[in-house]
Parts: sequence; structure tokens; C-alpha cells
Amino acid sequence: PMAWQTVENIKAMMDRVRYLTLEDVSPPEDLVKQHEKILIALENHDPELAAQALHEHLSAILQTITIVSQQKNEWFVN
Repeated sequence: PMAWQTVENIKAMMDRVRYLTLEDVSPPEDLVKQHEKILIALENHDPELAAQALHEHLSAILQTITIVSQQKNEWFVN
């Protein structure tokens, strides 16, 4: 339960960043393609492809955070 709560908290913060920057940093069509790759891998019971697709998706999230934090530093100040 604690791990899931942590994931939900991080996801909520990431969702806010993505919604505020969708068109400039992470276009919706790219996100859909990333999620489709993950879904296809899961449907095909292909753990290697699923891991690769998830890694690509999470890497894109990290890139988004980096770009947005440089552009909108005030969003990330505690």
C-alpha cells in the first residue's frame, strides 16, 4: 500500500506537469503511442518488450521533467 501511494503521489505531480506542457514538450500523440506499445507488449505476454516500452516511456517523462524544470523553474521550488 505504501508503494502504491508513493506512485500515485508522483503520478499526480507528473500529470500536472504534463497537462501544463502537453503541446510544447510532450505531445499527446507521442504519449498515446508510448502507452500503446506498453499495452501491446502486455497483451502479447512479452515481458522484454513490456520492459523496453516502459523504460522508453519513463525516460520520456524524465526528459519532460528536465525540459520543464529548465523552462519553469518556479514550478519546482519547494
